[in-house]
Amino acid sequence: MKIAKRDITKIEIDKKIIYFLFPILIIIAKIIRYTLMKETLVDEGIGHSFIELINNKIYTNRIIGEILTIKFFDLLNIFNLSTYIQFEIYISIIWNLILFLIIFKLNKKLDIIQALFVVLSIVILNIFDFCLAKEPVQMLYFIAIYLIICSKRLSIIFKSIFTLLIFLLIAIILRKYYILMAFFFLVIYGSYYLLKKFDVKKYRVMIITLCIIISLMSLLILSSLFMPSQYKDLVKVRKTISDAASDIHVISETQINPSMMILFVDYIIVFIRLIFPIELLPLGIKYIPYIVYQLLITYIIIKSIRTLYQNNESRNISIFAYIAFVLGSAMFEPDFGSWIRHEAVFCPIIFIACNAKTIKEKVKSEEEK
Repeated sequence: MKIAKRDITKIEIDKKIIYFLFPILIIIAKIIRYTLMKETLVDEGIGHSFIELINNKIYTNRIIGEILTIKFFDLLNIFNLSTYIQFEIYISIIWNLILFLIIFKLNKKLDIIQALFVVLSIVILNIFDFCLAKEPVQMLYFIAIYLIICSKRLSIIFKSIFTLLIFLLIAIILRKYYILMAFFFLVIYGSYYLLKKFDVKKYRVMIITLCIIISLMSLLILSSLFMPSQYKDLVKVRKTISDAASDIHVISETQINPSMMILFVDYIIVFIRLIFPIELLPLGIKYIPYIVYQLLITYIIIKSIRTLYQNNESRNISIFAYIAFVLGSAMFEPDFGSWIRHEAVFCPIIFIACNAKTIKEKVKSEEEK
């Protein structure tokens, strides 16, 4: 007699368990941050330089993203906080409340993968992101995308347009290279939209992948011809070697003038390394949570892509937004530590991608059909 095997990934977990675990996970994360990760994350945190500027009301001689971040936290400082630790406690309280509200709106029942991702997101965010830095501000933009995708009033086309516009807004206000996220999102969603409009049912994923590769090569060629300073910045980033143990070393580091093909190969390799960071295993136990977290996200996205035709359109927008985010990041991320800080704040959108948040979409009118 055969015993039927049960798929453990289908086991449902009541979301109330996460409510109970929430404060415990925050405490565990902060202990890790102030013990194993203290030297790299706390002692060398960029927020120490922000404190002096906030206390002295100095907003000049910094890049625009940092100036706006400093001004934002200065406006938020209604209790006249003056130390790094005070700001971290304050920021941790506010952003954990925001995160709790997002989790509160997730589905009542979560499968093992969804629940594990939510739990790890709480831990990772409290280790790397909920402190005096640009990441909490950046997360607000991603929450805006999350709210747009969740909207019951907006049509799919408007959800995609507003997602694109927020990527552009981040590029203008916070990080210039987010223009790449906007570019790749436009390529991916545009390709998907056209394939669906013309009812191309076979090889959609392969065709979209080919469009991404062609657009990437075109981007490199056109930037080298018409935007030489930006192209030089890209080469400079890839040739820069940081002091971080998790630095992303590439082939072009050893090249005086790396060819475009070398840069393209570097880019593909970095992209693969970002989503499969197995190389961090020899660096110690403190990297295990990050490796597990990243592999879990990779699993979620691959699984979601496999059901692309069955997903609702809102979920697909979240998947395309994440892929665009990784494609853009692969060009400029200097090390894995920086990558996880930037990626973790993207988690609200991944909640949709993994279907932990089910979206009820606006019913199309006859004209929209």
